[in-house]
Amino acid sequence: MKMNVNACRKSRMSSVNKNLFRNKTIPLKKSGTQEFMKKRIALSGCLLFFLAMNLFSQFSLQGGLNRASEIYVGSSASDANLPALKNLTGYNIGMMYQTPQKGFGFATGIALSQKGSIVNSDSLTDVYRQFNFLEIPLHLRYCLDFGNMGLYGFGGVYGAYALSGQKISETPETQNNENFTYSDFNCRVDYGYTFGAGIQFFKKIQIQATWNQGWKNLTNYLNGEKEPFSTKNKIFAVNLSYLF
Repeated sequence: MKMNVNACRKSRMSSVNKNLFRNKTIPLKKSGTQEFMKKRIALSGCLLFFLAMNLFSQFSLQGGLNRASEIYVGSSASDANLPALKNLTGYNIGMMYQTPQKGFGFATGIALSQKGSIVNSDSLTDVYRQFNFLEIPLHLRYCLDFGNMGLYGFGGVYGAYALSGQKISETPETQNNENFTYSDFNCRVDYGYTFGAGIQFFKKIQIQATWNQGWKNLTNYLNGEKEPFSTKNKIFAVNLSYLF
């Protein structure tokens, strides 16, 4: 009888152990080879993506002339004592990235752009306000391709950061420079909308005209003192670009 009881106990223990091993899931460790292959696949996918983008996109160097001015805004616009602000000729130079060369695409880049206005200009004295901005545009564009020639139009927004600014007074004998000062990051920031059109030759050379209009009311500090008026920037620019 004791032998039968012991045999039954052993049989029960054996069946319990089998059930435990049957229900238990033992996690498998990922091998180093599997991880390495996944990394290779991910890197290959990124490389193929950038190669595909490069087939339909191009970098370009561009430069041109700005016809810049400022617009009085708010209550300052109706102040009869303020001088009329006239167009100031400046420059722009930078690099753009655009894709694709046919149909819809986008363009962005970075450029150094001069903005400002002429306060007074006569035979004795020239007084003008000149600002150097680092500007980043983001454009949606559409291009019509006719082989060696193309037409395109674009529109979008821009953000800009004022690197420096001066009020310059010139006479035939002297020049006096007064610096604009900026108390914080927000005082240096400008943003607005832009649109334009251009023509392309041999898929390498572009000539375009651009209109920029600021949205932000800018209040500047001249030699640490706040000016009694606010302005918005506006620019008409003509650029020449070479695509790589």
